[in-house]
Amino acid sequence: MIRFGILDHDSRYAQRLVEFFSVRFDNQTEPYLFHNAGTLLEYLERGRLDLVLASIELLPDPEAVPGSVPVFYLSEDPELELIKGRRTVFRYQRGEALLRCLKGLAAEQDSRSVTFSSSGKGRVFTFAGASGGAGCTTAAVGCAAAFAAAGKKALYLCLQNNGYVGDCLPRGGNGSMFRVLYEVKMFLGDRERRGNLTSVLEGMLKYDAQLGVYYYDASPQPLEAASMKEEELELILTSAAGLFDVVAADMDGVFSPLLQTAARLSDRVILVGDGSAGGNFRLNQLAGAFAMLDERDSLRLLPKCRVLYNRFGSAAAKAELSWRIPVLGTVERFSGADTRAIVAELAKRTLYSPLLDGEVEAP
Repeated sequence: MIRFGILDHDSRYAQRLVEFFSVRFDNQTEPYLFHNAGTLLEYLERGRLDLVLASIELLPDPEAVPGSVPVFYLSEDPELELIKGRRTVFRYQRGEALLRCLKGLAAEQDSRSVTFSSSGKGRVFTFAGASGGAGCTTAAVGCAAAFAAAGKKALYLCLQNNGYVGDCLPRGGNGSMFRVLYEVKMFLGDRERRGNLTSVLEGMLKYDAQLGVYYYDASPQPLEAASMKEEELELILTSAAGLFDVVAADMDGVFSPLLQTAARLSDRVILVGDGSAGGNFRLNQLAGAFAMLDERDSLRLLPKCRVLYNRFGSAAAKAELSWRIPVLGTVERFSGADTRAIVAELAKRTLYSPLLDGEVEAP
């Protein structure tokens, strides 16, 4: 149960918010409405709150609130992360998204919080673009949308250094991979925070109701995204697999320690090419790197690989691979089509049927 106070200059908004949580999430939240800072401070002298959501107009000095009660400022700008050094909460989120946000904020304050986890491990599919512009992001989001359409809880993870999800999924809000990576680094560096990471990550989730996909926005800082280490990626993927039925991880198609880590933790690795001469050459390089790693370290990464040809036009040709890798499917080029419409179309097709059916045999 999360006990939180609301102190906002928009009294109608605050009242509606209290009524919504009292009716919709009465078994998970206990909201308290305050009309001025004085009544809030009086209440805190005798009562307990897990956190306070406030507007800066009514609480210009957050230090007036006892240090044991964290204050988060309500913001009208989804991109604004700090006000007077305090974290912000975007006020115009959907109710379910705001609840997840409150869960995450509360979990950050309570090192005793237990993690949220599913009874079993979710499946992880890593998508790696064999060439730039092959539509790896579209294919990965389409995979998540296909699983969501089949009734599964699906997460899309943008793990590219210079990723962009705006064409496929709505941007804005506080949930970005920059914040996720920050929380993971803090978790690994501070033992007292252990036990609440999954809850914090759950609180930052965004949700696209049209596609049914959960996600985080891409990191706005490529330098920070590039600082990710293997143990951090492993923690992100294992935590996500504990929360979701399926995780579609979108990675740079560069053979690196990060891609090796993702491949090791994945049920399938989808190599996305466009059928161009350059794309086919790099597809062979990627497959060859997996084969060499398997031979050197006695791994079985290559059998996990599948090939997906995307944006396949009349001038394209499938690669002549030196290794037998099953082809997941081929997607034609949609000239001038809206990317979200393409994702919705992919979710309806049988393209991801082998993954949906849970095929796990080696080729």
